[in-house]
Amino acid sequence: MAEIDLEALADRVEKLEGPSAEIDRTIAEAAYEGRWPMAFYGGPINYDPALWIERYSFCPTSSLDDALAIVPDGLIWGIANCGIKNDQPDLSRATATCGKLDDTVAPIEAATPAIALTAAALRARLMEGEGEK
Repeated sequence: MAEIDLEALADRVEKLEGPSAEIDRTIAEAAYEGRWPMAFYGGPINYDPALWIERYSFCPTSSLDDALAIVPDGLIWGIANCGIKNDQPDLSRATATCGKLDDTVAPIEAATPAIALTAAALRARLMEGEGEK
């Protein structure tokens, strides 16, 4: 399994207009490589990510619970059910951020709250020094 570029993966997530099983699998592979603690699952992914996804139905691009599972331990996060367009609320988009109180990821705007939080969590992992090339 090749090392996964988290920045490129976060870019791909932000561009999604809906859930993506392919990207969910790539995130599971990154979590497996990085041995990320996975909230709600009792520990890191410790065997083949494809089998793990099948067992747990892991889908962070469609599930807020699964998106939250990839937020690094100890970080804060937030979600808004709207974006900003022309300085006005845009209810067709969602915004999320993730990080430490004094150093958070810039707000990520995406098609859904789960996609926005997934992208913010991946960017927070980059800030934490994970997935650097």
